[in-house]
Amino acid sequence: GVSLQRAHADAQRRVTYRLAGTTLHREIDGKERAILHGVTALDWRFATADGKWQNAPPAGENDPRPRAVELTMQLVPESQGAGGRYRQMIELPEK
Repeated sequence: GVSLQRAHADAQRRVTYRLAGTTLHREIDGKERAILHGVTALDWRFATADGKWQNAPPAGENDPRPRAVELTMQLVPESQGAGGRYRQMIELPEK
């Protein structure tokens, strides 16, 4: 899984995503819930300040914030829906 810091109001929250079997889970403030079923693979990439991609988020408090986050999921085809590969890249605003 991967843990990220997310700004919420006046505080920072740790949000953790993990894949258990074919179910994607999200945990916020110690409360975990299933958010998507039928996920067979989950990959994260993080763009560094110099534009290079790495597979882990910055670990230290002094590390610069990533410029972008990319999520790639492989989804199982449903009886009435499409499966396949889903890719989303999110550019993060500067502080």
